[in-house]
Amino acid sequence: MRLRLFAPLATLVFAGLAAAPQTASAQVSCTTSPSCFVDHTINLTVPAVLRFTIGAASTAITPTAAQVIAGSSGSIAGPSIQVISNRIFSLTAQTTTALWIGPVGTTKAAADLGFAFNGGASASLSTAATTLVAAGARGTQSYTSAFAVVLNPATDFDGAYSIVARFTITAP
Repeated sequence: MRLRLFAPLATLVFAGLAAAPQTASAQVSCTTSPSCFVDHTINLTVPAVLRFTIGAASTAITPTAAQVIAGSSGSIAGPSIQVISNRIFSLTAQTTTALWIGPVGTTKAAADLGFAFNGGASASLSTAATTLVAAGARGTQSYTSAFAVVLNPATDFDGAYSIVARFTITAP
């Protein structure tokens, strides 16, 4: 008999638990028959991507004596440039100084450095930024570059010269 009294009490306890309201704020369920569905939202946050790679840290230009006399080094391939971006971007180039660093007594202007971008016409670089790409497309973009130097045997003494060309990429 003792078992008989305990069994109805256990049934009552389990029935009470089943009837109690359950709250689970992160759960969604479906109980319709013969079929039902539950929607689940996936949220994704993609970070801004702006990757800028330049193919080489420097470009060597070694004109011949005939090129110095003619006044130009001719076109020399510069570095390849690659941009991977999921944003619109702009790309500029400029020199970091107004003069080349060269042998004592020389004052070679930065403007003597010509730069051609992506097969376009060569233009002089200076300390003012020159826009190469105004609104670059998203994705992977590859560009070519070339340099040419204006030479003058009367003012360009023999020796080593250098100037820094700075490429800047900006994404709003």
